[in-house]
Amino acid sequence: MISKEILSEVLDLDVIAMSGEVNNELKYYLDESCGKKVPRERKINIYELTHLCKDFIIDKGYIPTVTTFSNKTVGILIKNINDRTKEEWFSSSNEPETVFKATKYIYNVIKRVSNEN
Repeated sequence: MISKEILSEVLDLDVIAMSGEVNNELKYYLDESCGKKVPRERKINIYELTHLCKDFIIDKGYIPTVTTFSNKTVGILIKNINDRTKEEWFSSSNEPETVFKATKYIYNVIKRVSNEN
């Protein structure tokens, strides 16, 4: 599953908590109270979130290519737009989890680079 930090980055919102996935929806809570921690509940369809994560990957300079294999494993190859020799491969039993793994990788790369500067 995706972390609240990564969900915050992908949605560009201040996610303060999340609960599990139910019926292909992820419930999360926002702090929209200007300093007071009053959670506001929202839901997002897991496949819509998967699409937003792919957009996030592209926006950060990577090309995602999703492949489904005959054994129902889903893989995603991400290549850096500026250096096509830099690529990473992720796989899982379903597309959302595979894309979330790739999104986590990109998020960690961004954090590492910003910490170095």
